[in-house]
Amino acid sequence: NFEGRNYRRWTVRGKAYGKAPARGALPHQQHVEGFLGRRLVNSFRGGDGSHGKLTSPIFKIERAFINFLIGGGGHAGKTCINLLVDGKVVRTAVGKNNEKLNWWHWNVRDLAGKEARIEIVDQESGGWGHINIDQIEIDDKPRSRFRGKLKDQADFGTMGLALLGDRDDALAS
Repeated sequence: NFEGRNYRRWTVRGKAYGKAPARGALPHQQHVEGFLGRRLVNSFRGGDGSHGKLTSPIFKIERAFINFLIGGGGHAGKTCINLLVDGKVVRTAVGKNNEKLNWWHWNVRDLAGKEARIEIVDQESGGWGHINIDQIEIDDKPRSRFRGKLKDQADFGTMGLALLGDRDDALAS
């Protein structure tokens, strides 16, 4: 959850992440919201021109989902969070070019029993050249991106979808 005074066992490369998780927005950055607690991973240190990579220790995938909060830049392969198995990227996610962190998840059922790492990458210098991450969780169910009443959601409308049948692998998110 990045609440510590340092990154603990994560490996830090480059200058983008500093020596410790950020306490919200950094100098000259827009307001950052949606993270939990007091700290988060924020690669805006020194602005969008700083680069770096933050890599987790190896862990075994023993649950069905990896949930996390993500915000910041939407540059595929350059401002992203990656799941690595055997040194290869098997899942990735990017921000939506805003400072609001939202829940995202990866379904990792097909990777059960494998050893993995998570890497948080900042290799972009242009606009939105940073990434914000918080609250990485391994769980049996996905976290919902939606909070509060349905009518208050940004994409609230009049269309409804239904799933017919009884399948154990059906998942709404």
